[in-house]
Amino acid sequence: MSRNLARLEYPEAECSGSLISGQRPIILFGALFIAFSLNSLSILCFDFRNDKPSVVSVRLSLRLLNLAVIGSALVLLGVLLSYEFVETFQVRPLS
Repeated sequence: MSRNLARLEYPEAECSGSLISGQRPIILFGALFIAFSLNSLSILCFDFRNDKPSVVSVRLSLRLLNLAVIGSALVLLGVLLSYEFVETFQVRPLS
């Protein structure tokens, strides 16, 4: 809904620019990264053996709540990055 349809007046400083760039995006992206990392570490298990040849085994335990948090963190990260790209993208004329 635009400002004219709602008949509300907002100062231009509040309406211009990206929502994310005006605030602290590092907090949002950091929180998503921490949620993704901690939940990934809780469901993944790495085992390194120094045999000849060296062997690395990875086990994945399927815990629904951890997978839901990982999935939602990745979706929110994608939404935020897409939004930031759309807000800051400018079409440049061909020279």
